[in-house]
Amino acid sequence: MATARTFPFELTGVDGGPLRGEVRSQAPTEMRPAVVVCHGFKGFKDWGFFPTVAGRIAQAGMTAVTFNFSGSGIGPDGSSFSEPERFRRATPSGDLSDLRTVWNALRDGRLLDALRTPSAIGMFGHSRGGAAALLHASAHPECRALVTWSAISSHMRWGPETIRRWRKEGTIEIVNARTGEILPLGIDYL
Repeated sequence: MATARTFPFELTGVDGGPLRGEVRSQAPTEMRPAVVVCHGFKGFKDWGFFPTVAGRIAQAGMTAVTFNFSGSGIGPDGSSFSEPERFRRATPSGDLSDLRTVWNALRDGRLLDALRTPSAIGMFGHSRGGAAALLHASAHPECRALVTWSAISSHMRWGPETIRRWRKEGTIEIVNARTGEILPLGIDYL
């Protein structure tokens, strides 16, 4: 079995900033099915199990595409929340726009010069990324497979009092359980 290789890519995200990702494939010049992997809220493409999932997809002979949503707040190093203003402006519709950008670039053969257009495209999403994958798949019948792990059922997980305070103050503080950082999320999310 060939070893999967990793190729970085950068597109333009919904906010005009970089939309960073990677393609993992054993044979990028061959036409193979591809799976777009979507991380969840406060997650990123290199967090937790995502590298393992992408690696297993590639080992199975498919192409894995991972990326950081524009609103993830993850900077160029791929692991630290060095772009808090981008996190502040995160929205579910922004996630969908970023996913559409990656999907279209993959489908149209514009993701990487060396990558062949896939024979089929599916999606994997976790938590909020699962919701983005579900919503995207519902509007794109060419999505051939969909897997979600712990997909959220609603983007509005906060109660009325929290939302009232959020609107009044302009942000809500989100604690990153992994690092203890306080991340401000703006009212655009609402």
